[in-house]
Amino acid sequence: MNSIQWLKEIPKKNKSRTFIVDEVTGEELTFGGLHEFSCSIANQLSNLKFKKNDKICVLLPNSLDCVKFYFACLYSGIVVVPIPITSTNNEIQQILLKSNAKSILLDNKSSSKSIIEICKQTKTKVLTFGNPNNKTKSIIHLDRKLNKNKFIPFRNVSLNDPIVIIYTSGTTSEPKAVVHSFQNIIDNARYFGKEIHITKRNRFFNILSLMYLGGYYNLLLLPYVCEA
Repeated sequence: MNSIQWLKEIPKKNKSRTFIVDEVTGEELTFGGLHEFSCSIANQLSNLKFKKNDKICVLLPNSLDCVKFYFACLYSGIVVVPIPITSTNNEIQQILLKSNAKSILLDNKSSSKSIIEICKQTKTKVLTFGNPNNKTKSIIHLDRKLNKNKFIPFRNVSLNDPIVIIYTSGTTSEPKAVVHSFQNIIDNARYFGKEIHITKRNRFFNILSLMYLGGYYNLLLLPYVCEA
């Protein structure tokens, strides 16, 4: 079973099991609930004309909104480009330009006037979760409500397609891109989980930002792939 087939089976086998708990809000998501919300958001992205291999930057604090959006992009073949919340305006602008991102997902805290101005300069569409009735022209509002639909996850997505681009400064102050494919990152999680015997009995405590590879891979995708 390849990596994409593996991902398709996870919510089917674990539909009613709790996958993630937001300790701040107390909200919980089952594997099945995450799947449904991800399909709902993926369908909205499709209606907004986002397609496979489009790049969307994400600049958010840890939240269930962020998790749902990551999986919606995963299902759509859309490449996420996380931006650390500690990034300077100059670093944000560089990442937007270098990644050729079509859009950026912000929240109320990260959508400052200076960042909105950077998005205008780079011609980057701004997405946010909020009131769909809000008429702000410069921001596209995604609906948090679950809208069931017939979205088909991983349609036309292949193993070699990129899944995430992580920017790191390395030895200089200029962000450098590291591209990870579906096969690369999901297979790694499967083999690592098998090697150290990660099972449904394991629990992960995430104290890392989901804007870094450590948070995104080690504390989100790894436990999901291992059905922990």
